[in-house]
This record gives sequence, C-alpha cells and structure tokens, in this order.
Amino acid sequence: MACYRPPCQPRSEEPDIGLQRRPLLLLLAVGPLVAAAPARAQDPWGMCPQPSQPALPPAPADAVTRFSADHLETTPEGIYVLRGNVQGSTAGQRLEADRVTYDDEHRVATASGHVLYQSDTLLVNADQGELQLDQDQGRLAGVDYRLLRGHGRGEAEEAERLDATHSRLHRVTYTTCPPGNVDWQLKAKRVDLDHEDGSGTAHDAVLRFKGVPVAWLPWATFPLDDRRKSGLLVPTISSAGNGLDVRAPYYFNLAPNYDATLTPRVISNRGLMMGGEFRYLLPRHQGTLRFEYMPHDQLAGEDRGLFQYNNASNLSEHWRFDVGLNRATDANYFEDFGDSLDVSATAYLRSALALTGEGTWWTAALEADDYQVLADFADPTRKPYQRVPRMWVDARQRVGDTPVYWSMGSELVNFQRDAGATGTRFDLYPSLGARVDNSWGYVEPRLGVRYTGYTLDGATGSTNPSRSLPVASLDAGLVFERFLDSGKVQTLEPRFYYLYVPYENQDTLPVFDSTNFDFEFGQLFRDNRFSGPDRIGDANQLTLAVTSRLLDPATGRNPLTVSVGQIAYFRDREVQLPGEPVETASTSPLITEVEYSPLDAWSAVLGLHLDLQDNQSDKTVLGLRYHPGGGKLLNFSYRFRRDLLKVADVSAVWPFARDWRLLARWYYDLDSNRTLEALAGLEYESCCWALRLVTRHYVHNRQGETRDGIYLQLVLKGLGTLGGGRAEDVVERGILGYQEYGASAMDF
Repeated sequence: MACYRPPCQPRSEEPDIGLQRRPLLLLLAVGPLVAAAPARAQDPWGMCPQPSQPALPPAPADAVTRFSADHLETTPEGIYVLRGNVQGSTAGQRLEADRVTYDDEHRVATASGHVLYQSDTLLVNADQGELQLDQDQGRLAGVDYRLLRGHGRGEAEEAERLDATHSRLHRVTYTTCPPGNVDWQLKAKRVDLDHEDGSGTAHDAVLRFKGVPVAWLPWATFPLDDRRKSGLLVPTISSAGNGLDVRAPYYFNLAPNYDATLTPRVISNRGLMMGGEFRYLLPRHQGTLRFEYMPHDQLAGEDRGLFQYNNASNLSEHWRFDVGLNRATDANYFEDFGDSLDVSATAYLRSALALTGEGTWWTAALEADDYQVLADFADPTRKPYQRVPRMWVDARQRVGDTPVYWSMGSELVNFQRDAGATGTRFDLYPSLGARVDNSWGYVEPRLGVRYTGYTLDGATGSTNPSRSLPVASLDAGLVFERFLDSGKVQTLEPRFYYLYVPYENQDTLPVFDSTNFDFEFGQLFRDNRFSGPDRIGDANQLTLAVTSRLLDPATGRNPLTVSVGQIAYFRDREVQLPGEPVETASTSPLITEVEYSPLDAWSAVLGLHLDLQDNQSDKTVLGLRYHPGGGKLLNFSYRFRRDLLKVADVSAVWPFARDWRLLARWYYDLDSNRTLEALAGLEYESCCWALRLVTRHYVHNRQGETRDGIYLQLVLKGLGTLGGGRAEDVVERGILGYQEYGASAMDF
C-alpha cells in the first residue's frame, strides 16, 4: 500500500500489508510533473552536513509560562518588559530574543532582536514576532526556518502558527539542500503546513533546479514526513522499441486497508493505454487486482489488454483459499509490451484456484488450474494440460516414541486438453520408514509401494492402465569434525543413499505432467528421477557423496563448503519419457558444488557436472562477487550447459569520484557471439539531489530482435523525482545484488 511511513500502517486491528508507494505531489498544472521515488532503507541524507544550528532541548509539555532575562521591567498596565538573553517556554514551545514584552492578562508575547522560536516541528530565526499563548498562535516576520522532522528549510517574509498543528508561510522558499546551497528550490506565494497530516500545500509555486525553472505549480502538496497520501506517483519517461513511453500513475489512498492506482500511459507508436491496480487488506483476506487496456493499438489494429487478480484468504487456523487469475488479449502481448527477454518469452499464463489445509501431520489441497498458451507450439500435444480439479493429501507421523514413522502421499487429478489423451489419474504412495539420529550421524531405511491408475479418453491403447511398484531406499550419513590450529572447525560429512525400484514397462501410460528433473546435487537423493508419477524410474543405484565445511566458532561464519557426489548405476535405466533412449551409463555425472567466502567482501560459487566417461563438462556455473562496501559491487558469472547454453555476465557498480558512480552490465552469448544485454549508466549524488542516466541495448523477444532504451532520473531529495523510476528498475533487474550491496541513497 502506498505510504509515507514504511511499512504501511493500517488500522490497529488490521495486519500490515508491508507494501510501499510514496505519492509526493498533487499537481493541477500543465507541464513537467513531479512525484516521489520509492522508499529505501538506506539513509538518503548521509552526505549532508550536520545543521549548524542544533535544535534546542525540548520545552516542557505543561502549559505553565516561564520567562528568564537579564533585566525585567513592569508597566502600570501589567506588561512585563524583558531585555537581554530572554528565554521563555510554554506548552512545548521555546522563545529566545533580545527583547520580549509579555501581556500576562491576554497572554501575548511580542519579541524582537535575534528572535528564535522552536516547537516540536519547527526551528525559526526571525527579526520579530508575536505569540498568543492561550490560542497556541503566533506570527513571525523575516523568517529563516528549518523543519525538525526532516531536512526541509527555507526563508519566508512571514510565518504564522495557526494552532498546535498548522502553520502558514508567506513569500516562502523551500529546499532540503544545506545552508549556502540552493541547487533546487521551491518558491511559492504561500505554503500551508499541516503537521498532524504530515503534508504541506504550496500555492503559485515555481520549482527551480540549478537556477532554471523546471515546473510551475499553481497548487501542489508535498510531504513533511513519511505518511501516505493520495497523489501523483513517479511519472516514468523512456524510449525504446515502441517509441516514447510516458506513464503518470496517480495513487488513491482510499482507506487504511485498501487503495487504488490508475496509470494513464502514452506510447507514441501505439496509442493510449490505461492501467490500474486495486489492493485490499482485511483481517483474513488480502489481494490485488491489476489491469492494462489499450482501446486501439495503432500497430496491431486491435484492442489489447491484460487482467490479473490475486487473493489469499485465511479461512481458519488450518485452511486458506488462494486465487490467481491471469489473462491477456493475445499471444503477442508480452512480446510487444514487455521490457525484457524473460517477460517477452512468456510461454503461457497460468490461472489457478486452491483450497489448502495444513495440520501437525498432514497437508491437503483442492486445486484447479488453466493455461492461456502464448507460445506458438507447432505440436498441439505439447501444450500444458488443464488440471480441473486436482486433489491431494500428504501425511506423515511417528509411531509413538519410536524412530519408526509412516507416510502417505495421494493425488487425484483430472487432465483436460484439446489434443491428445485426457482423463483422470489416481496416485497413492504409502511407505514405512525409520530414522535414527546421533551426534555422529544418522541412518534411515524406507520401504513404500506406489500405485498409479488412469481412466482415459482418446487413448490409443487401454483406457484403464495402471502400475504398482515397490520403492526401497536406505539413506545414511556420518559427521566427523576436527579442530584446526587456526581455531576453525573442519567437518567431513560422507553420505550414502541406496535406491531400488524394479523395472516395469510403462510405455502404455500417458504423460500428463511428468518431466525429467534438472540434474542437481539434490537429485542424487531423490527416489524418482521424474517430476511426476506418470513415470517411476527403475533404479538399482548407490549415491556416494561427501560434504566438507569450514566453520568459525567465534563468528559463526561458514567461509567454505565443498560438496561432491555421484550415482553408481548397477543396471540400465530403461524407463524413459516417450522418444528418449535408454540410459546405459554406469555412473552419473560427478557433481561438485563449492561456496567460498574467504572475506566479507569476497564470495564465489562453483557448480560443475563432469561426465567422466566422455571427460567433459555437462554443466558449469561459476559466480564471483566483490562487495567491499561504500556502494562498490563487481559481479562475474559464467554458465554453460552442453549443446544448450554458454553465456557470460559481467556487471559493476563503482564510485569513481566523491559524488559519481559508474553502472555497467554486459550479458553475452558465447555460442552465437552476440550481446544479449548491454547496460551503461552514471549516477551522481549530492546531499539534496541525485541523477541517474542509463542506456540499454537488449534482446526483447524470442525472435532475437533487439531494442535500445535511454532512461533519465533526477531525484530532488525530500521533494520527488523528475523523469521516472524505470531507470532504477532496469538497474535492479540487470545488476545482481544491486539492491543489497550497490543501491545508492538516491533510491530513497
């Protein structure tokens, strides 16, 4: 939920949504628009000097009026005249001046000569002033002010305190730049400050940056603190394959527990699009509704749009209901309107309903899902199935105080599709096991039987095929430790996993949702090499693996972890997916995984799948990161998969001067000798403003077509952003770890 005070704070009886938006200015003007940047945890004011005039100690909160001075005179009319180092306080307010006259009957204080006034929100230096203490009102002339809740400051011909929570400034300037610096300044005929609401309202205002007028605002509001409010969010301006793209979202703070955002969007090559989002938060329900709609795409010659709805409902302590609905008007929607290859290459949109329950020893669900296919599948039988419905129950429980446990997995699914066999599948997998744990290791034998039966329509063979197979496994591990002279502890953790599943011909069974698992370290210890029950892999195999860790007991750090493992096969793997050959290798690839972090600033990961029979790598992943602090970040990664992928990715965030940083990324396909994405940018940051300029060249669709984009973002700290937030989005998406290690305070 959009807010000034992160995280958002609904009513006390409501849970916290925890989402953030910071609407800044409500504009009724034609011309440049101004809005807030997303909130950041990092302090955006870290580069600012401390105020030269610190705030005074808080005044007493009681209503008793106190004065002290070097000299005191009393007139016959009961007027007190104080001269020299005059100090006064009442009801949380302080006053200092060279001379003060105080009317005790009417409780009016008039000050002159080096007047200093302070409330809990303002610190004001003035030439002269008058305070009406009973009404908590006052007037000051020749004002130099500073907000105590924030970094705002400025000057005014006159300042009025209307009551305890409202102030008014006439002929006023406002900036968050330190004294002596007016890189940006808002100058207005009048500004009203509502300290209770946390907002200010400027009338007839001109915004100047580096002395150049950039916006005229007949009426505008701006924040005094971090509370949320309705207003214009960050307008984004970019240029890419669709031409100039301008978005101007407007946020509606409808209630503490629901809000809405409307986003008019103009795409120069396509036309006008309207987007929107509605979010709600109730004691047991929360959800988001999003839409985009273009009534007439000038390039496609048709209406375009996207609808998305997500809801999560906690029905009781054990049950919840989830909804996820996604639909696009056409298959090319993401290709035309997406801004990355990942988005543009979306093959299908999934919509789903799920009623899920969970207890101490069981979980269950009733689900239904559907897919809108976006990719052009040449073979219609490769499209995903609808599962309408899917029901499953899993249970596991120990038998008394013994190490013995029983478990049960069950599933009933109805698969539907326009092409190929359809029907229902029932899967039941009861098992019995025992696990014994000791300080030196563990052992866990397990025996189960897996039954899968079908009722099919459109099948070429039997309409009721089935399969029953026993599954037996033995998992055991040991833990050895030794203490090194350096004070660190090294572990050696061998693990053994034996799996036996007899062979049964399963060619008559359909394949609804089963695929081969991506072979990773965890796959060494699975009881099925396929992802679903349409195929149960025959197995007579032994996994041998070992993990070694280096631990620092003093700090708790784990600077080094090395894991190596391999499967030894005692028979060929005859059960395969349709069209795939029998696997005859006697061993799996040797899998090696290394995580190394010798210092806080350095980290490295290595994943290597080595085929010892062919003496070549099936898969290699290498990642290096250097993050010494101070906003510095270097990344390098290399990914290789035989006959499929070979790419390198280099990115950096690096300060090269006190106020300047370089942003860069190069994502390169080594097989095709082609750049997939190149990004270069500059960031400048001072105490009160920052600038980000990013240029980008990237592949944007499955056909390999490229686009170029330019993104410019100017942040006026404490006021808002000119240009848009897409520059930040591009950097965060392209540079791994930017948010964690490299984000600058300009992203406040």
